[in-house]
Amino acid sequence: MPLGMGGDPFYTPGNTYGAAFDWATTPLSNYYLEQNPRFAFGRYGAQQGVGLGDQSNFAKWFQSQFNNTQQGFGQALASNPMLQYQEYLGGLGGMDDWRGRFNAQTPGQRGEQPGRFAPSVRWLTR
Repeated sequence: MPLGMGGDPFYTPGNTYGAAFDWATTPLSNYYLEQNPRFAFGRYGAQQGVGLGDQSNFAKWFQSQFNNTQQGFGQALASNPMLQYQEYLGGLGGMDDWRGRFNAQTPGQRGEQPGRFAPSVRWLTR
């Protein structure tokens, strides 16, 4: 599924999965997500349009950023011990910010191989 097109077979933001309302805004859910940061990061990604079923280079890179967010969050806690992981993630920006970080890399770092399909270079002398 293309980036941001929805339809992730594993999780759909806004779906209550049979509950009368979305528990994600309750203290119980906040506690659960703080205890399970991998799930909090997955929810954050899905809300940004990067679902678990997305196999694009961007989605793979985005999922690989979890450890970096954990390191940054740990360092931010020194400044604000009351900070929650979900609040920290919200401060990292939206999809445009993440896309900008991804696009700032070289094509090879983004998983692209433009030379793979390009014709070989020829030098013509005069």
